[in-house]
Amino acid sequence: MALCSAAVAANLSGDVSGPELLSEVAARSQIRESQLLKYSAVRIYEVKNSAGRVQGRSKVLVRYDWPNPKEFKILEEEGSHAIENMVFHPLMQHEERASTGEERENSAIVPANYDVQLTGEEELDGRRCYVLTARPRRQDKDLFEGTIWVDAEDLAVVQIEGQPAKNPSFWVRNVHFVRSYRKIGGYWLPRQDTSVSDVRLFGRRTLTIQYEDYALGEEAKR
Repeated sequence: MALCSAAVAANLSGDVSGPELLSEVAARSQIRESQLLKYSAVRIYEVKNSAGRVQGRSKVLVRYDWPNPKEFKILEEEGSHAIENMVFHPLMQHEERASTGEERENSAIVPANYDVQLTGEEELDGRRCYVLTARPRRQDKDLFEGTIWVDAEDLAVVQIEGQPAKNPSFWVRNVHFVRSYRKIGGYWLPRQDTSVSDVRLFGRRTLTIQYEDYALGEEAKR
């Protein structure tokens, strides 16, 4: 996706820098998180090989009820047990650990974790967005290097594209990902993750996580 022209970038307020914008984004995100204390969603995890064949698929109910960690309940699984055990289950376990405490802070999109530069504006899904280039302040598999799109009205992250600051494991390399968000009830929540990586011994694989059926507050599913 191309960035905006220099002429559009020149129309941005000269009073706002990338770090200042990211600070405001982080502050507003913290407010929204403090208000959304309970929710649930259904996720579809899927891995395809280089030929486009589905090798593993899991349907999962995710529940969050602050201050407890996220809970994952597997509803359906099909395909390779190796993918379930080596990809899907570790992803869930890592997110459960990272949903509270220090690990959550270490992976957050905040000035303490990223050095950013405001490069311009772009329209995304019909909404005006600021475009930031982001570099991690440390080599950490929970951080990334790439591009952040920020909704100009809500100052919320609507898309991220890039690669991990550090390979997630010896077996995985050359990872490129795109994560998109959508607005539901005043909150910007994940819509879809797509990551393409080269897996040693197995070749190129595409992991997709689709987020569906959100229920917020007391409507959250048990």
